[in-house]
Amino acid sequence: MGPRPVPAKAGMRGDDAEGEAKNTGRVSMHWNKELTYWITPKCGPMRGMMSTLIDANHALQALPAGYLKRPDWVDVARLVVQAAESGHDEDVQVATDELLRVIEQEGWMESMRLARIAEEKDAA
Repeated sequence: MGPRPVPAKAGMRGDDAEGEAKNTGRVSMHWNKELTYWITPKCGPMRGMMSTLIDANHALQALPAGYLKRPDWVDVARLVVQAAESGHDEDVQVATDELLRVIEQEGWMESMRLARIAEEKDAA
């Protein structure tokens, strides 16, 4: 199984836990780095706007357990962590694009009503 998103340290608040690269003797993380564009799923378990890598991380952690066992979701989680570790714009772009692709693949960028209509058309 691939790497899981890295949670913020327990007991630390916002900027302290998730801030731009901190020199603590450990790997610097860039969790507050903005995604290339905002992602706001319309339905599914990932509700709410994601604008930063930490938003994406929290949304991934909130997924039901089975999702992070699927190869596409494992890849997205790995890419989000990689982008947070490197802070490189290219890594953030790839992570953002893949996150959106997998969310769209799940049908979560459509409203529930539109998703149901599409399902009904496919079933007919």
